[in-house]
Amino acid sequence: MDSSSDAIAMKRRRTEDTRNGPARTSASAAGNVSPWRRWAALLAIAAGAAGAISFALLFLAPSDPERKQLEDAVREFAAKTSPESAALLAESSERVDHLLHQYPGSGAAWDVTATLYYGLGRTKDAVRCWRRSMELDPSLAAAACANIASVAYQEGLFDEAVRNYRLAMQHDPDSTTYPVRAAEALNDQGKHEETVALLEPLLKTRPKLMTASVLLGQAYLGLKQYARARQHLETGVQMEPEYTNGYFALATACARLGDQEKSREYMARFKELKARDEQRHRQTLQTSTDTGQVQGLAARTSTAVGKAYLANGDFLMAEGCLRRGCELGPADVEPRTVLAWLYEQQERTGDALRVLAELRERAPDDLGAQMNAASAYARLERNAEAERAFRRVIELTPQRAGGYAALANFFLQTKQNLDEAGTLAEKAAELEPAAEHLFLLSVARRTRGDLAGAVSAIDAALELAPQHEAYRQVRRELSRTLPPSGSSRQDKPDTP
Repeated sequence: MDSSSDAIAMKRRRTEDTRNGPARTSASAAGNVSPWRRWAALLAIAAGAAGAISFALLFLAPSDPERKQLEDAVREFAAKTSPESAALLAESSERVDHLLHQYPGSGAAWDVTATLYYGLGRTKDAVRCWRRSMELDPSLAAAACANIASVAYQEGLFDEAVRNYRLAMQHDPDSTTYPVRAAEALNDQGKHEETVALLEPLLKTRPKLMTASVLLGQAYLGLKQYARARQHLETGVQMEPEYTNGYFALATACARLGDQEKSREYMARFKELKARDEQRHRQTLQTSTDTGQVQGLAARTSTAVGKAYLANGDFLMAEGCLRRGCELGPADVEPRTVLAWLYEQQERTGDALRVLAELRERAPDDLGAQMNAASAYARLERNAEAERAFRRVIELTPQRAGGYAALANFFLQTKQNLDEAGTLAEKAAELEPAAEHLFLLSVARRTRGDLAGAVSAIDAALELAPQHEAYRQVRRELSRTLPPSGSSRQDKPDTP
């Protein structure tokens, strides 16, 4: 859900991009765990990391150029690490090599290969493999283009970043993430007019996107339109009071407008948050270790390989890789979410519930974890657990629409608490009057017998998304249901 993820600060995202790699769609891993413990034991007593990795990679013996190139990249990287890290890299390399060997024509396999290359710092090889992944599987094109754009952005190639984010937008026009990231690259080049042209239409349909509001405010600041800048920047920091960089631009805009008191207030807040961010960064550097970073890469690789096996219908290999991803990433959300889904598909309800309980316990404050768990509980008809998880989403983001909309939809689907469903839908539409929330409000009002209110809400949704066929169909049905005086628009023709 884009509106939820948008609350992540852009500065934090850049740091996470550097540490974790660009966003991925399909990919993950397989195999038994015990053989790797034996490898780790052997490597631990090896004379040095270089010798250890050479020994550990003997089993690869790839015959095609790509697999050989990947082996060489892993070997080179591992020679600079500890024996423990070398063992984890060997494990990751074998998983990806096995996947490529089994499914050389799978776009998901090439996506995983790109991910591992990226983690090794081989960005050119990563980009080449992402391009190959979308050639083989066009459904991966949006994420592949976004990953390529992210690499270009990190390397300061802003025009290339914008071009690829725009390509991602073409492949996934409903995404709000790609235009926001393109706007960030445009602002960094001083192309503020293009930022405005990109974000103004987006905010008309998604008025509560924090990063979009802040970026648009920064663009107006660059264009010396200080009143507009202040308006959008204040909206942004109201939605995310902990977003550091929004306050600096806001303090500048207020100063230009002559409001020195507010400027000093916002600048003080900026300095306070900046000091906090720097302290957290120092703590991260102090606790960061070579093995910990490589373990994170191994966890992400194992999960990615598991997802790739799922994409190719190999549930057995997928399960092994996802379980290993859970072991290597004790607090990671993705492997547990996907593993629970796999168990659900196999009708292993007990295993699915166990993993979901673990997910919620290990990530109680993670929005994605709670939302994914809630959705899974709902599919499994564990309504009490689903409701608790949805309510936790609301607790985590009380000023955002997503949790209210999700719980309202759950109640409507299960035909329970319909009065509260209406209240929740009203709250979601109030916080974020996006088309889908207005549509949900129309459904909730219709369920409670408020046909005129339902028409009003669906008309508002159609103002934002006039070509949406589902909304148009609901409007036609309501027109047939209402008495002649039921709506001011009921006699209007349903035009495209």
